Amino acid sequence: MAYIGVQPAEAYTSFAVQHFTTSATTSYTLDNPVANENDIALFINNVRQQPGSSYAYTASGTTLTLSAATSASDTMYCVFIGKAVQTVTPNLNPVTIDSGTVATFNRTTSDGDIVELQKDGTTIVSMGVNGAVGYYQFYPTGSVAIRGGGDDIRPSNNTGANRDNLTDLGDSTVRWRNLYLGGSVYLGGTGSANALDDYEEGTWTPVYNATGITYSSQQGKYTKIGDIVIVSLSIATSDTTSISGSGTLNITGLPFTSESTNPRAVMAVLSGRFNSNQPNYGLVKQSTSAIELRNDFNTVTQISDIAVVAAANQNVTEAVLIYNVS
Repeated sequence: MAYIGVQPAEAYTSFAVQHFTTSATTSYTLDNPVANENDIALFINNVRQQPGSSYAYTASGTTLTLSAATSASDTMYCVFIGKAVQTVTPNLNPVTIDSGTVATFNRTTSDGDIVELQKDGTTIVSMGVNGAVGYYQFYPTGSVAIRGGGDDIRPSNNTGANRDNLTDLGDSTVRWRNLYLGGSVYLGGTGSANALDDYEEGTWTPVYNATGITYSSQQGKYTKIGDIVIVSLSIATSDTTSISGSGTLNITGLPFTSESTNPRAVMAVLSGRFNSNQPNYGLVKQSTSAIELRNDFNTVTQISDIAVVAAANQNVTEAVLIYNVS
């Protein structure tokens, strides 16, 4: 027969036997408890006796009762039919597949581990429970454990006490390296207002809302944390000899549309080399993805104020902005 894993060892099995010192009595004590007389085969003077209350004997628990008393010269023994003495020695050799030692399971007690997976006699993985501190662990030997117990789940170097408070992830000295989540992280509470479910970093391209412009610099970065977006930008024109467009000068291309109900977001602007009305701050109105450039609260910088100069690094705007999104 084919086997997966360790093949059972083959050996014969014998039954437990009890020999009695006889006397002129009908009552004897069995070494092993039985359900009834049918669990033993009784022999007196090498003759097997018939079990039953109407026959030679009855048995219950460890009490053996004969229907007729024996004498001191009789020989008597019983065979416990329901109690086998196992003579098979389990095969503790490693599992072998094809050629070479692959793995074996081993139980140890010195360090609390209850199962080890070994290869060629070397422990690879240990899974156990440590009764002293009550943690469960799964770890490659010589490496960091994933340990749980005492209401904490954390990587572990197999040292240190467990937590007795709410579940902790990580440890002050042994920390997770990367944590990938498909849901939210709740900070300081369990409500939706405490959920951090969105974080993103990236780049964007700032563009003036006018045509006929070439650029010497268009750089933008952003970080989005929940509904807050932090953007930075640097934009400058080059060889601007012909410009078309009218109205307010904007920088378009923000990575996210602003919130429709929150107050407007205002940014400080470092600008220079404009034809006139050089902007000194920017305004992001509700439900837009553009920055409206202004040179004071009431005066709006116009597209016509862009310098018409055939040179690099004209109409420079550098800024950092924080605004809310839906």
